[in-house]
Amino acid sequence: MSCQAVLEPDSVACVECGTRIGVSADGARPVSPLAQGSNTLNYREDRNNREFSANLSDIAINGLGEVLGGFFAHRAATQKVSSSNRQIARDPEYLDSRTLPANGTAAQQDADIVHDLPPVSPPTGQPNGEKDRIARILSIKGDSLELIDNRLKAINFSDFAKRLTYLALYAREIEGRTSTREAEVKQLLKSAKVWDRAGNVSKWLGKRIGITSDGEESIKLTAPGREEATKFLGETLDSNIEDKWNPDRYTPKPRGARKKKKA
Repeated sequence: MSCQAVLEPDSVACVECGTRIGVSADGARPVSPLAQGSNTLNYREDRNNREFSANLSDIAINGLGEVLGGFFAHRAATQKVSSSNRQIARDPEYLDSRTLPANGTAAQQDADIVHDLPPVSPPTGQPNGEKDRIARILSIKGDSLELIDNRLKAINFSDFAKRLTYLALYAREIEGRTSTREAEVKQLLKSAKVWDRAGNVSKWLGKRIGITSDGEESIKLTAPGREEATKFLGETLDSNIEDKWNPDRYTPKPRGARKKKKA
């Protein structure tokens, strides 16, 4: 009541200012530490238990309101409790509904009000993690993938095929699939105009560089391949990196006339 410090349980005096419990600052008259309203706060956290209990006056709770609000808002933003975030707050409508004594002071008790809040949506136009980032390059339509931006910042034909393959498998991982049908990846490469007649891309895909087989007809990224995929994704979305090669800008070099063999 003198310095507004938090009292230790079962203490006879304040450890900060030395004033005895129930005695005013001048020692002239006894006062009740909770005479101006009692607020009981209880905080519980699951998984290995974490509990907090406090009985504070109106004056003390007003001083701690901002601190507690910031703490629980941070907890709600960084932890998943059940299927939703949770935040402890003082509900004005709840407090207004409480019985008021004759002197007009609210006798708040059991102020342990827990609200289940829906997940907070990100601001409009802001990416929501890797899923939104990859969606700027590839569109997932059921069992098929569609390339919607072929500016993958590749330097040549083979680099483009590699980047597109890794990004396709990474897109499926983000979606929640552990593997992708190889036929689906081949179809994407064909629609992107990088499935060459010479079979170079098919040979590279068969070498399983950065990828591995997951069953007879499915493939997935290895750890090094996943690291490359995230690097390719960052480079693709970086406007400061020049896009040196893509299928729309590629013009095959004309072949020269064949020389006749001498008899």
